[in-house]
Amino acid sequence: MPGGQINENEAISVLEVEISKREIDSFADAQKTIRAGLENGKQAPIYPEKASIKQPEAYFQIRSIDQVFDEGEQAPERKRIFGDFLRQQTNSLIFSNTNYGKSLLAFQVAVNAATGQSFADCEPFRNECSPMRVLLGDFEMDSKTLFDRHAPAWQNYDKVLLQKNLIVLHENPDAKAEFGSYLLERIEAAALASNAELVIIDNLTKVCPDLLKADEVSVVIDTLRRIRQKTGASFLIVGHTKKSLPTVAIDENSYYGSAHIANFFTEIFYLDKTNNGGFFLRHSKTKQREAYTDIVPVLSRGPHSKDGVGFSFIGLQPLDLIQLPTHSATQKIRPSEFKNEIQTMEKAGIQQTRIAEIFGCSRSAISQLVK
Repeated sequence: MPGGQINENEAISVLEVEISKREIDSFADAQKTIRAGLENGKQAPIYPEKASIKQPEAYFQIRSIDQVFDEGEQAPERKRIFGDFLRQQTNSLIFSNTNYGKSLLAFQVAVNAATGQSFADCEPFRNECSPMRVLLGDFEMDSKTLFDRHAPAWQNYDKVLLQKNLIVLHENPDAKAEFGSYLLERIEAAALASNAELVIIDNLTKVCPDLLKADEVSVVIDTLRRIRQKTGASFLIVGHTKKSLPTVAIDENSYYGSAHIANFFTEIFYLDKTNNGGFFLRHSKTKQREAYTDIVPVLSRGPHSKDGVGFSFIGLQPLDLIQLPTHSATQKIRPSEFKNEIQTMEKAGIQQTRIAEIFGCSRSAISQLVK
């Protein structure tokens, strides 16, 4: 039947009729040959696209509202790790200006999560979780810097828990530097091997050197999403701002990068200076009931009783009383404030002319910074 299909039994009958018309030594042997040929055909069909067609999985989950609520009720509680700024099974981004102390704060979050302690004994920073496995991908501070800043932590926290739960990733200085999805694949392998429940990456530029290219950002976000699905871990990623003037307030949209970034992170918050030299944290985006936007936790930075150097909680204050002046005009970016990020982009193979476009300066200015 050219162009058509018949079932297996019909095919056997047709073939048996045909061979019966011929002079053969053994009709039984011919029958075996027919059946063997059919089995081989099923294993390697002439039209495999027809033989292996599978119904695509449904993209949407179509459920009634009571089914959605039932599932939500049965889902495990997303407990707080770093207050409402970081919870279990969420993706959080913290950003701020250069040299404000993002890496200090990231280390403090890591130590407290690994030992089951709270950053501060107060509601904004309550840790509701037991000690957890933390993977800290630190691409900012080497072992000497970490020791100089935070050696007291080894004496002031449970050493057994720290040794068991806090895993630090530093790049091998003898290995070729990796960026983007290649670096993320290595982080994924480390997260799976260590059974990490919290992954902290410092900083975002290492995993996505050109944060303004939507296609590159999309690849990185897809990879991060896959890692989170495979590990079940929470993510805290450190980013930076697109403005660098320390006399002007950061706003909720000041993070540097493509708008696609906001699609991945369920929680976005930033660290900014107060008008009297302190610091505060403020939500830029959150899914939680408690959002620190108008009333914010104020911090001091300096010597820390447990962590060596770090931030300490002072209290909650109204934002309008402590915030630096806002400025509606576009601020000129000073490339020198982003020297580390520019060097990372250049090492990742991004052309200096492209980097100059991103930072709104001349190629020669970029050339000076990457020497």
